[in-house]
Amino acid sequence: MKDRFQTLLFALVLMGVGALVASFWLEWREPRLTDDAAATLAGEEPSADEPVEPDRAGRLRVEVLNSSGDRGAARQVADRLRQAGFDVLYFGNAPSFDREFTLVVNRSGQTGLARRIADSVGVDSVGTEVDPELYLDASFYLGRDWRRILQPR
Repeated sequence: MKDRFQTLLFALVLMGVGALVASFWLEWREPRLTDDAAATLAGEEPSADEPVEPDRAGRLRVEVLNSSGDRGAARQVADRLRQAGFDVLYFGNAPSFDREFTLVVNRSGQTGLARRIADSVGVDSVGTEVDPELYLDASFYLGRDWRRILQPR
């Protein structure tokens, strides 16, 4: 009985280590962007004289928060931003559903970054609320006008 338990325990530990190694491999094998993800979303070539300041891995880190009240809005916008090369770390509901217009909030404190991200997706409103503990470049608070982000630019 003891040998069977030890064998089972060894197999479980081995599977856990394998899953951990596989998750690291999947994360690091993904190609990272070296160009401006915001320009890619806008369908433009990146500007050589004004590079977007990405995170250390080369991708802009964002979260998408649905404050429009439309079911599934955050998921749809998150999918669109991921296709464009953004690293969407989180999407879900905002604390309230009363926002009329979409807002991009600068979280990293990098001057002009949120404005350039907002311009690339057709968002007019930009704010700043730096929070280094979030490990984000920007937060998207989706308003009732969120469908504009899905339109080709």
